[in-house]
Amino acid sequence: MKCITTKVQFLLMTSLLLALCNIEINAHQRVFLSDWEQSTLNFQASNNASYTTVNNPSQDAVNSSSQVGKFVSTAYQWDFLSLNLSEEIDFENYPVYKLKVRTSAVGTIMMKFEDGPSGSYVARYATPSTTNQWEELTFDFSGIANGNYGKMIITFDYTSTTAGVEWYLGDFVKAKQNVDTTRPTQPQGLTVTNSSSKSVSLQWNASSDNVGVIGYVIYKNNTEVGRSNTTSFEVSQLNANSNYTFTVSAYDLVGNESGKSNTVNATTQNMGNGNFITSVSLQRTSMNLYDDLEVDIQLNARYSDPYNPNNIKTDMVLITPSGKELVVPCFYYSGVSRNSLWKGRFTPQETGQYQLVVDVEKAQNSQRSGVYTFTVNNSYNDGFLHTNEASFYNLKFDSDRKFRGIGENFAWEARLDLGDDQTFTYDYFFQQMKSKNANFIRTWMCPWNLPLEWKKTDFGRYTDGNETYNSSAIARMDWMLDQASQNGIYIMLTLDYHGALLEEPDYWGGNNYWKDHNYYSGNGGPISDHKAFFTNESAKQLYKNRLRYIIARWGYHTNIGAIELFNEVDNLIRDENFNANDIEAWHNEMSTYLKSIDPYNHIVTTSITGAEINNMFHQPNLDLIQSHPYGPVEGVISAIQTLTDRYNKPYVAGEFADDWVAPTSQTMADFQKSFHRGLWTALFQPTPILPMTWWWEDFTYEGFNDELTAVSAYSDIMLQAMNDQEQTLTITGNDNIDKMGVKAGDKLFVYFYNKSTTTRSPNMTISGVDNQLYYVTSFNTTTGIMQNEASVLGSNRQLVIGLQNLQAGKDIAYIIQKGSYYLSQSNQRQQYLEQADQLKIYPNPSTGIINLEKPEDYHHLTIYTALGREILSVDLDSAREKISLNDQEKGVYLLKFFDVNGNTTIRKVLLNK
Repeated sequence: MKCITTKVQFLLMTSLLLALCNIEINAHQRVFLSDWEQSTLNFQASNNASYTTVNNPSQDAVNSSSQVGKFVSTAYQWDFLSLNLSEEIDFENYPVYKLKVRTSAVGTIMMKFEDGPSGSYVARYATPSTTNQWEELTFDFSGIANGNYGKMIITFDYTSTTAGVEWYLGDFVKAKQNVDTTRPTQPQGLTVTNSSSKSVSLQWNASSDNVGVIGYVIYKNNTEVGRSNTTSFEVSQLNANSNYTFTVSAYDLVGNESGKSNTVNATTQNMGNGNFITSVSLQRTSMNLYDDLEVDIQLNARYSDPYNPNNIKTDMVLITPSGKELVVPCFYYSGVSRNSLWKGRFTPQETGQYQLVVDVEKAQNSQRSGVYTFTVNNSYNDGFLHTNEASFYNLKFDSDRKFRGIGENFAWEARLDLGDDQTFTYDYFFQQMKSKNANFIRTWMCPWNLPLEWKKTDFGRYTDGNETYNSSAIARMDWMLDQASQNGIYIMLTLDYHGALLEEPDYWGGNNYWKDHNYYSGNGGPISDHKAFFTNESAKQLYKNRLRYIIARWGYHTNIGAIELFNEVDNLIRDENFNANDIEAWHNEMSTYLKSIDPYNHIVTTSITGAEINNMFHQPNLDLIQSHPYGPVEGVISAIQTLTDRYNKPYVAGEFADDWVAPTSQTMADFQKSFHRGLWTALFQPTPILPMTWWWEDFTYEGFNDELTAVSAYSDIMLQAMNDQEQTLTITGNDNIDKMGVKAGDKLFVYFYNKSTTTRSPNMTISGVDNQLYYVTSFNTTTGIMQNEASVLGSNRQLVIGLQNLQAGKDIAYIIQKGSYYLSQSNQRQQYLEQADQLKIYPNPSTGIINLEKPEDYHHLTIYTALGREILSVDLDSAREKISLNDQEKGVYLLKFFDVNGNTTIRKVLLNK
């Protein structure tokens, strides 16, 4: 089941100026599409919907045109008009689009512009206020950067399946937006409403603005400490018995910031004389770097809700060996009020001696424990994953080791009540991934999988209950992370999906879980309107409590590679007209809060199908851009390049496949081809996690997971070479061959795909290389077999690679390694050729023993694996030598010869057994 509707490529968009006029209406707007009397616009209606040009049914002051467009809907949910554009959309100068409409039934209109083959798009929504009367609707794309928007789509009342609704269309207008330089008014009435030993609560009066206030900036001692889209904020992680000053400013949509409010002073309380802590017990006092420490904390404190930090909050405060203070949230584990067990879990990221205290806050009272110490020794562990600011081709561990994610979605385990194949559990699938040398999966929390915040679960695997957090989900999550650790799998943990907030069934006839949600008032929650999830303060506090619990209980686990707040959150806007600004502000607030309580700085992301939500991915605490580009592989590449350039952040295709509709026996081959090409083309793009297919069951049955093995082997060699200075190679040659390449360190990695219908053997030219010797090794993208192809000399800063009999629809990759002689001068070239003629290595390929005939001054040999691991270092005493590789695995080996002058020569040997 795929819970997606925007993956249907609606194919709507706008083709300005076929019959588009450039008639000035005033200084700030133009007619976007010509008068309908001309009837030159080539709109295409979807499905069985109809579109014609007709007489205006009611000429009035809003629309006096005699001719208008008429669109009549069918029972299909997403009826639309599409139009290919003859010139690019200019959002920077004309961000506002207006459309005159008249309808027989009120429904929301979506205006969408698609960005080339990438599948990414921007969309805005508007709803008429009345029926059978002309009205001008406004679609504001302010803040959207220009792109290759080549198609416009108008979708009519996409939440309805009512046939026969008539929509009349008048002229389109594109409008400039006056540059807003007006600052919001200064916030007034800043006051301190509460303080504890570690926090201060602030409140102030709302500011006003000519366009609208977006949020507020909170300053502590003149340094920004947070942002809020409401008129209150809690500043946390303060020191006890300390003085602070606070001010607040307001900002609007374009970033105009007001003057600062009045200044308030606040003094945090002493730690107090509470008597809550019965005992603190460290699991151990000596451990290795990146191992985890568990601390048991026994409390006798009263509480009404142990999951609400405003009722009772327990933290560990650590002083690291470097002197940095870390606050680690703790979580309620078991017991009752006045006799409860809490746990703290911590993974150290420094070596040396730590100091630890436990803080408990309850109402106006608090207590700090005595000081405990433990020592951390160095280890070979890698720690947590983080984005690599220097290169978007990979992530980095704390240890500085590079990582590239290769794997698939495994959104949920088998749903028992639906008859899913019960083989598909986390342990089974992790072992599948490990056996293919994959290292990454993406999985969901939802009503039927890891349903942490769901009292009513679905499909039989989990038990219902009245607990704040579902105990069966907690136990499964604990177990799942252990399985991930055992199999070397890193996880993108998706905390919510759009169906959790939908009221109406979607295209699939389900995914409308709002009435089962814990936040719904019918289940005891704080809100009845699902759209208030993103704005209601009580709902947001519940969500923050959940984030705190997740970090406290599982944040220590290094196999959590990334935290995704929402799956395809843009579906909420499309399907049930949620407010984009509310969603954007919520993401800013939650990602900021998550970063503030996470001592490990996990990667944070969220996902869209393709419809960007304002400038959400510009938010500083969203580390990864993520969309789900189903369809042609070219769309994946376009999305990587376009969105990476737009936001200057790494991009991940969190879902992809040939189609969002499940494969059949007739389409399975197309899905495999798409899977293969998607992985291989993405290898040569700046994305740190390769595109992850959605169809994990089908691909496992068909054996397609084998594709991951060869990709992983090639990726390992690339990672070994990467030095954070990766460069895209310029490759020219036959236009029937797709070509791409990356320079990483002293190696060149190139890939060729024959997109024609005949076998090809063209020469390909790589530009910008050094004039020296290169060793070329081919890499079979299906089997992973490497073969020593040739030695090639660079000339005029170009290297020519000859492809031999590359079949139609097939591909090949190469690894090109620099030799040791530069050939910028003819005498150097001649000297090298004379030396090279004297060095002979045979047989090559070899089954274990190789014979050497060498120049007299070659006195030493070192042999390396293809990944650079040294396996042998020997002196060469005679002109002929025998070297044994019998104890080595099959593969490519590098032989590095040293002469008496310190020069080196590298040759490759292929070992076949």
